[in-house]
Amino acid sequence: MNYAESVINGYTLTKEEALQILQTPDHHLLSLLNDAYQVRYHYYQNKVKLNMILNAKSGLCAEDCGYCGQSIKVDKNETGCTPYALVDEDKII
Repeated sequence: MNYAESVINGYTLTKEEALQILQTPDHHLLSLLNDAYQVRYHYYQNKVKLNMILNAKSGLCAEDCGYCGQSIKVDKNETGCTPYALVDEDKII
């Protein structure tokens, strides 16, 4: 089944089909990327959507995940980041 053509024509993949796509062998990845491009182009052409992430607070998290620079236990001199408390809701909006 050509999933790209089917999806463009309104077909919704089943969970099993989506999982099957994730198991695509390496030697078929270029074909899979081409199919994904066809679907994206059909719906969005060459438009680009930009997203922005805003840190609601920085460096004052009480958790100590070990890998995250947000922990209150991380040496802020090492990260170069200035810690700040939760940003005002109006600013976030």
